[in-house]
Amino acid sequence: MKYLESYKLFEAKSKNELDNKTIILLDGTSSSGKTYMSNGLKRSGWVIIGSDDMGKEQNRYPFDHSGIGFDLVMGKKFQEETKELRKSKEKDFWLDSTWVSWKGHPKNKEYKKVGGDPRSWYIFQNIKYGLGKNSNKIIIDDVSDTILGYYPECKYVLFYAPIDILKRNIIERAKKGDSRGEWVFSDQFLSRYKATENENESICPGRDNSFTRTGLKKLLSDKKLQNSFHGKKLDVDEFIKKLGAVKEGVDYWIKLKKPLKKNQKLFLANGKNPKDLEEFIQKEILNK
Repeated sequence: MKYLESYKLFEAKSKNELDNKTIILLDGTSSSGKTYMSNGLKRSGWVIIGSDDMGKEQNRYPFDHSGIGFDLVMGKKFQEETKELRKSKEKDFWLDSTWVSWKGHPKNKEYKKVGGDPRSWYIFQNIKYGLGKNSNKIIIDDVSDTILGYYPECKYVLFYAPIDILKRNIIERAKKGDSRGEWVFSDQFLSRYKATENENESICPGRDNSFTRTGLKKLLSDKKLQNSFHGKKLDVDEFIKKLGAVKEGVDYWIKLKKPLKKNQKLFLANGKNPKDLEEFIQKEILNK
């Protein structure tokens, strides 16, 4: 059998295997509690594949193959070649690594069709050839929905944690040497949520979940939070402006920036624990 025909058969078999798996994306801002909550699912046989893990070079190497994930010989050959390139530090070798977004990567064209965070490409490879290969229950812990470009059939849960919970989690992570950037708010939060004066539009209605412009500014200007960010500080006034909480003395709530699709679900993480997430998945995603 010719090589190309063999590869097409292999890819078709891989697609059939994916269709027999339950794959759930937990999308949400960094520090919203996804990793803590999803780790509780391991006891029920779920395999967890996280985008943070794909940021580590040693975890990407097994999937930096020459376009044939099942051919370990070619995979090994490519890894040896890229090691030499890293030693030579060629100027176009992005971040001195083997990221798929580097133009010299053998699967760069495949990645560019989807774009977004390159870690999503590695997550998809891990599902097909790595941790997820022999599992039919997979949780993806990510901060974007780019994986849907590779596998649209993936089930989707948007993981929401209020701003005060994000603040607490970021401070705690920094204490453990795992600091995050101000982009948790200025990028990730703002891309998903906005302020509303209409309580009926809110994700979490109720007086306890409302806030004022002044109160929000005080919450985010806290030195403990600002010192927990690596890199630049959060521009609190700019964040509040883009969030839409611009009026003084007005009660605001948080709503979705754009509505979820029919088959997408929202999980409210505040006050929840891993058991709650497991029950949510059983009822809302698996309909059991």
